[in-house]
Amino acid sequence: MEQKIHQLFLKDRKSLEITGVKKIESLNEEEFIVETELGLMSILGRELEMRNLDVDKGELQIKGYITMIEYKDHQVSASKSMFSKLFK
Repeated sequence: MEQKIHQLFLKDRKSLEITGVKKIESLNEEEFIVETELGLMSILGRELEMRNLDVDKGELQIKGYITMIEYKDHQVSASKSMFSKLFK
């Protein structure tokens, strides 16, 4: 079984390097939505710009002021809501 590798390197909230990138879903100066080996990731900030993208290696570099990094995993959300209904 192939192990999925996904790493983040955040430097001073001004530079973000991501590995395990499959594709970029959307991007603008305030938000990047990136599909990674471990699910969708949303990067929020100000004056965000893509510095480098290597699809073959699965590497992405973003510069700007990063305010939030969030994973959007729909399967986990569905499980949580099911359990929250059961134990309410």
